[in-house]
Amino acid sequence: MSGRQAQIQVAELRSVATGINPDAVRVPGGIPATNALPFTSATVPTGPSLDVIPVVSADGVTINLTAIPTVTEFLGYDEPPKDSKVEVMVNGKARLVALPLPRFRVRQMVTQAAIRDGQTLVLGGFPVEETRLSKEKVPVLGDIPLAGALFRSESKSTVRKQLLVFVTATIIDSAGNRVNASADTPAPARTAPQFPGEAPAPQSEHGTPSRSLH
Repeated sequence: MSGRQAQIQVAELRSVATGINPDAVRVPGGIPATNALPFTSATVPTGPSLDVIPVVSADGVTINLTAIPTVTEFLGYDEPPKDSKVEVMVNGKARLVALPLPRFRVRQMVTQAAIRDGQTLVLGGFPVEETRLSKEKVPVLGDIPLAGALFRSESKSTVRKQLLVFVTATIIDSAGNRVNASADTPAPARTAPQFPGEAPAPQSEHGTPSRSLH
């Protein structure tokens, strides 16, 4: 619907440790903590999502489109400070655990464009470089102290990725049929669609909405 926001999301729900459970912390000299889970967690949606707000102009052909693509990625955990460890009870035993510091990467673009019915808007600008470390070794021989280094190898590679978003907008009526006969038709539609609260478009002598350039 013209002027209404729509969203598409392809998300993977991930449970991420966000902090230390205070019920599991063991207080020195005090009452032992219960066997609660040592960490608190939260479910975080990761992956791409796209928000769009289309507004059909009075000429019945032009679409003013606001597009907001977003990509959320979970990158792992940062190295915690050395003094961040606390003692918790795990399965009845006291253990030292460090504060989890989850790290995310959010890439987002907000853009507005005027496109014609049937045209495709292409959005880019999400480049990211990732360094990948791969290890290979010969079974058993690669685990031998000192001499095992002869049977192991490590390699590092840099991968550059870029996300492209394609949005094709088509004007349809309430029955789902195309309003304009062809996406390549340069002329405006014969009848401009009317929306609640919108004044009728002025008509030319040929029955088509008149337009003026400023």
